[in-house]
Amino acid sequence: MPNDNITIQEAELEDAQQLRQFLQKISQETDFITETENISQATEHEIADFIFNQSQEISSICLLLKVEEEIAGLVNITAGSLPSNAHIGELFIAVSKKYQGFGLGSELMTLAMEWAEQTPELLKIAFEVQVRNEVALKLYQGFDFDIEGRRKMGIKSKDGELLDVYLMGKCLTNNK
Repeated sequence: MPNDNITIQEAELEDAQQLRQFLQKISQETDFITETENISQATEHEIADFIFNQSQEISSICLLLKVEEEIAGLVNITAGSLPSNAHIGELFIAVSKKYQGFGLGSELMTLAMEWAEQTPELLKIAFEVQVRNEVALKLYQGFDFDIEGRRKMGIKSKDGELLDVYLMGKCLTNNK
C-alpha cells in the first residue's frame, strides 16, 4: 500500500457502479454504518442520481478515495434540504476494512473539513455515530467535533440489538 497510487476526487457519474459495489461491501464489513439497509439496496441508477444531485448543490460534496483506481473510501457532506437546516451539513465517511489504519480516513476528513470551511452556506457539520465505535470517535474528536447529545436506542444493529448513538457536531469558523 505505501507505493500504491492514491487519489481523492469528487464523485462522477461514471463512478456509480463502482460506488454501489463499494457501499455494498462496506455494509457487509461493518455494523457501524447506520443506514446499512438503504445503502446496500441502492441501485446503480439511484447512486448515479445521488452523485448528480450532490454535484449540483453548492453546499454538498461527495469525495472518493481511490487506491489504484479502486474505491477504498468516501466522505460525503449533504446540506439540509429545508431553509431551517440548510446551514447544516450531514457528514458520512467510510473506509474499506482493507485500507483502514493507514490514515486515509484522516485524509478524507481533512479535505472535507477544508471544503466545508470554505463553503459560506455551511455553518455546521453534524452526524450520528454509534457510542461503541471508538475508532470513529477518536477520529472525529481529533477534528474537534463535540458530542452534543446521546440518543438512547438510536439504531438497531443487523442482529436486532438496540444501540445508543452520539449526536456530534462542529460549528465552522466561517460562521461570522
